[in-house]
Amino acid sequence: SYTVDAIAATGGSFNENQQIVDHGEDATFTISVDAGYQIDEVSGCNGSLSGNQFTTGAITSDCTVAASFNKQSFNITASVSGTGGDIDPSSRTVEYGETAQFTLTPTGTNYEIDTVIGCGAGSVSGSVYTTGAITELCSVTATFKEKAAACINSPSVDCCEHKSANRVTCNSGFVCSPNGGGSSIGQCIPSFTGGDPTPSCSA
Repeated sequence: SYTVDAIAATGGSFNENQQIVDHGEDATFTISVDAGYQIDEVSGCNGSLSGNQFTTGAITSDCTVAASFNKQSFNITASVSGTGGDIDPSSRTVEYGETAQFTLTPTGTNYEIDTVIGCGAGSVSGSVYTTGAITELCSVTATFKEKAAACINSPSVDCCEHKSANRVTCNSGFVCSPNGGGSSIGQCIPSFTGGDPTPSCSA
């Protein structure tokens, strides 16, 4: 009889570490793969792999079966829904259990990040979105929105730069002058006795 040893590297194991086999017989080992890994190569004893089972050739001397594994990796894609900005890169390859980062860039100064979703419990810090730990194929989607125009109590500051969006108003005690700079731009001016001018835009 002969000894057939089975040795597994990090990432998996054999159901048996050793089998005693008679001359001319074969040996079969079952391979278990750890989470996040996949079989790379199994060799030795003139055998062959089928699924997660490795069967040796006819045994005529002591020999060893060896298995190696590698970490799973996933191609994470990223895209923007709608307009108003970009996300970079558009894809990133990440190993099992790792996180991926994507940079969010609003278009010009009139847009800001609205939402970013996908790939676990991710989070946004500044302009960078970091995914959760990657354990499967997934994708990231970002949206951007127009900034609300700032309107402060000063007649020298344009407050109605987005009249067409109909979402800008002045603070209490001030109105948006219809003559503050043309049909699409107004300024916050104090209310006055005798009737306020008609605001050129409102929230």
